[in-house]
Amino acid sequence: MGSLTGSTILITGGSSGIGLATAQLFLQEGAGVTIAGRDPKRLDQACAALREHGVVHTVAGDVSKAADARAMVDGHLQAHGRLDYLFCNAGIPGVAAIEDLDEALWDQVIGVNLKGVYLVIRAAVPKMKERGGAIVTMGSEAGLTGQPNLTAYCASKGGVVNMTRALALELIPFGIRVNCLCPGITYTPMCQAEADMYPDPQVIWEAWKKWAPINRWADAMEQARAVLYLMRDATFSVGSVLVTDGGYTTL
Repeated sequence: MGSLTGSTILITGGSSGIGLATAQLFLQEGAGVTIAGRDPKRLDQACAALREHGVVHTVAGDVSKAADARAMVDGHLQAHGRLDYLFCNAGIPGVAAIEDLDEALWDQVIGVNLKGVYLVIRAAVPKMKERGGAIVTMGSEAGLTGQPNLTAYCASKGGVVNMTRALALELIPFGIRVNCLCPGITYTPMCQAEADMYPDPQVIWEAWKKWAPINRWADAMEQARAVLYLMRDATFSVGSVLVTDGGYTTL
């Protein structure tokens, strides 16, 4: 029996990276898990990878669309009957100099990274109010600092950080704790996608090795353990921002 046996979690962006690692960790702790993502094939691959740890439910959809966000919550409830934990992890990169940052890329980044968090939480809250629970939003070190060529991404993650604070105050009377995780560079497919937006991705990865004082990047399971801490153990944390960036934002 794990420490979370009998509880359930919905994880958006759960088919890879930090979301997938979090799904594995919560399964190992006994929770019922639903992972959501845009690509059904990647969701199937994630299920295969998670099979040794437990049974996981999947829902395909785009968090930036209200109907899909609702379907993710409804699909989770149909599978598990209750919703205790919500990890709003889905996100995309967006690298462009401001003069090359067209409206399509701006709308896509803001739509997934910021609007998507709002839509999924809006859909989940009525059910979570029945028994309380915990929500973790996915911020970033880029939500706390300015970074060149990441205007849309910084804007989206900065919005998530402050939206978290507002929601924390609104929802704590219902026993729902809302907190934000702000990770630094982590070895994930999303970071690879960001590196691929530059002319030489390998140069970017080499630079990221020395990005933070810790002189390495994180792995996804390190970040997943931070999610577990905020969900299960940080029972007095409300509207907090947990920075897991190897010291980058202290510079």
